[in-house]
Amino acid sequence: MPVEMLPDRAGREVDFEPLLDELLAIFCPNWQLRPIMEDEHQYHRNEVKRYQLGEAAAKDPAATRQHAGLLTLAAVHDQCRSGILQLVLPAGRSLRPPPGPESDH
Repeated sequence: MPVEMLPDRAGREVDFEPLLDELLAIFCPNWQLRPIMEDEHQYHRNEVKRYQLGEAAAKDPAATRQHAGLLTLAAVHDQCRSGILQLVLPAGRSLRPPPGPESDH
């Protein structure tokens, strides 16, 4: 049976950028999009924002755990199927239990 990709929901990318902006305000409150990117297509702006957010989320597991739901919601609205990992991997890693004494064996 062939695998069929489901089409993206129309307007999904419109909801994505505000979610990125909200998360960037949490994880990188002083970060700003470079002025040269402001006139770029939304898809390219979102790539830059997603990368910055993913890097920040990976460095702050406590904040990532606290905002895992919002990170997941943003990932659901992301159109870049490989880029989604930049949001999902830090969230998933932050939810893992810390290694315990039994893992030392």
